[in-house]
Amino acid sequence: MRLVSIKMMRAPRKAAAVLAISLLGVLPSRRVAGDGMARLLGHVPSKRMHAAEYLGAKDASEPMQLAVVLKPRNQSALEDFLKRVQDPRDPQFHQFLTSAQFAAQFGPTDDDIQSVTAHFARYGMRVSKIHENRLVVDLEGATSQVEDSLQVQMHNYRLPSGRVAHAANNDPLFPAEIASKIHTVAGLNNFSLRRPHISMGPNANIQHDASVGDFMTPAKIKTVYSLDTVSQTGSGETLALFELDGYNASDIAGYASNFGITAPTLQNVLVDGASGAAGSGAIEVTLDIELAAAVAPGLSKIMVYEGPNTDTGVLDTYSKIASDNLAPEVSTSWGASEDEDTSAFLNGENAIFQQMSAQGQSIFAATGDSGAFDDPNHASNLSVDDPASQPNVTAVGGTTLLVTTANTYKSESAWGDTSRGQGGGGGVSKVWPIPSWQTSVGTNANGESTTHRMVPDVSLDANPSTGYPVYFQQTGQSSPWILVGGTSCAAPMWAAFLAVVNQKRVADGHSRIGFANPSLYQVAQSAQYPVAFHDISDGSTNLNFAAMEDYDLATGWGSFNGAGLFNNLTAATLPAALAAPGVPATISVGAN
Repeated sequence: MRLVSIKMMRAPRKAAAVLAISLLGVLPSRRVAGDGMARLLGHVPSKRMHAAEYLGAKDASEPMQLAVVLKPRNQSALEDFLKRVQDPRDPQFHQFLTSAQFAAQFGPTDDDIQSVTAHFARYGMRVSKIHENRLVVDLEGATSQVEDSLQVQMHNYRLPSGRVAHAANNDPLFPAEIASKIHTVAGLNNFSLRRPHISMGPNANIQHDASVGDFMTPAKIKTVYSLDTVSQTGSGETLALFELDGYNASDIAGYASNFGITAPTLQNVLVDGASGAAGSGAIEVTLDIELAAAVAPGLSKIMVYEGPNTDTGVLDTYSKIASDNLAPEVSTSWGASEDEDTSAFLNGENAIFQQMSAQGQSIFAATGDSGAFDDPNHASNLSVDDPASQPNVTAVGGTTLLVTTANTYKSESAWGDTSRGQGGGGGVSKVWPIPSWQTSVGTNANGESTTHRMVPDVSLDANPSTGYPVYFQQTGQSSPWILVGGTSCAAPMWAAFLAVVNQKRVADGHSRIGFANPSLYQVAQSAQYPVAFHDISDGSTNLNFAAMEDYDLATGWGSFNGAGLFNNLTAATLPAALAAPGVPATISVGAN
């Protein structure tokens, strides 16, 4: 069989390219193309290409980086393991794997890796890294080599934002045997950038240091959310933050010094050439660190994983967190709408999050700050955020908190500010089927689904008007304090709360919680719900869905009632659920 070089057909034919992708529809993840070849579907951002200005063929000599996510070995066995490791009735319950055990049991074989890398090598591409989990292989090469190895054409487009991006005209074509080993080839388009889910209120700059105490300081967070009676501080636990920018360590020291808490031990892990320097998104990184330290000031270490804001950078950074497996608690406050990502990319993320779940890592993700309308390209369409909607991730939404004059809890509503178009992300996934621990939740009474994954799972205060003071020094700013909100604030605090829980569980000789949702849903569906959670049910909305009794698409199960949920999660046996939450499903999606 002879492979025809696509380089010979590089004429910039936009109409032909659009036709090729518009016929894909929703199809299986692999399609046989004849002559022993198969296409890996779901790599082309077809809707966004239609809305972009075509600029012509990409320079054949321009370098490109790809991240190839391989399929785990024994996928059915992995999915069975994930069910068993979260099932309290199973002897395998909470018998989590080390990263080495995961690679040995479920990582691709040497032969799989060799056959995939040999395919690319035939076209002159170079392997820059094989990740320790063996799931991800990084490759480098010229655009022409990418085109020839994948049988695609690369084109440039100007997005409505003005940014120039590239995309392949078709899904990659492989020999069928090679295609059967691959989930995703990331890097074939760079249409999507992940956004930090941070929101500023109308008075973001705090002009006087004396005003800081009016907002959610570390002490107030603990008294309002009933953590002041919990003596644990996260000691012995390591928390990882997924970041796409850097920060200034002096800001973290200033925050800790001002509030009299221990400055966290920080370890930066730079991925794919990230510099660690503070850039335009540094305030996101800063607030993640400071708010994690506010809830768990005794953490042994906060590991700050920093990568580039590209599809390859995102997957490589998550893969590094999973491969290192040094942090049982993980938080991410960066995301994009499901509608902005290709299904191939979502599949690649899912493979890595399955590894985290198998290893007992808990990942909390902000759901976004645009309410039920997460896609900025189609602001009137209902959409949810990735990675929060992933089935092995805990989605953290946002609330508006009211406190008493004594700085104790008064009430919460769903965060939804129609005047500013802000609100806690929530809704129904268009991609992921409903996990088994969520099947008893949906009633269709308030937009819930009985067939698809729903978010958020839980929430916490995110309204920037009454939010969190972050120490973030900027040139020309009279005070180093900035008042911030957004679900970016809620996610790291939930991860830090679980670190506090896990400290107690380890000290008592119990396993860590691992992927949190099965346990959270079990407690929420028990008679302990009013003790463990603040149920938000006042009819307020996240710009669309209303906060109703028990679970809802605006606030999930609500915010933690600190000591109450702590006591339930640290007990040797979780309370029996009134409606069994089941065990987590794992899903593989097809093409968009």
